Amino acid sequence: MDCSCAIMADVDDDFEQVSSTSNPRARKTHVCCECHRTINIGEQYELYKGLWDGNWDAYKTCIDCKSVRDVLFCSWTYEIMWDDIADQFRGGEPPSSDCMIQLTKPARDKLCDIIEDGWR
Repeated sequence: MDCSCAIMADVDDDFEQVSSTSNPRARKTHVCCECHRTINIGEQYELYKGLWDGNWDAYKTCIDCKSVRDVLFCSWTYEIMWDDIADQFRGGEPPSSDCMIQLTKPARDKLCDIIEDGWR
């Protein structure tokens, strides 16, 4: 089952002029731009760098948040992924089990918490 467009986020039309993506292992601690948890030394993460209007910026995403983005999104804006998920799924119908199984366990647990919070 294709899950990649379960969420269509509002995307800023300000596209980067230059960009690169890599998946390094952390040599120091970082903070995930989506869930704000610490990315520990030795842990792999996604590093996205881009140039917008003459200004460089970088986004570091933990593997758990990256799994959610890869499985459920076809477009997104960095730093608001979990807000978009809450808007889409809080108290509503969860993604299919075929989609949920593709997430990492911590990502799946967080998504389930969001859905259950809405049901309460």
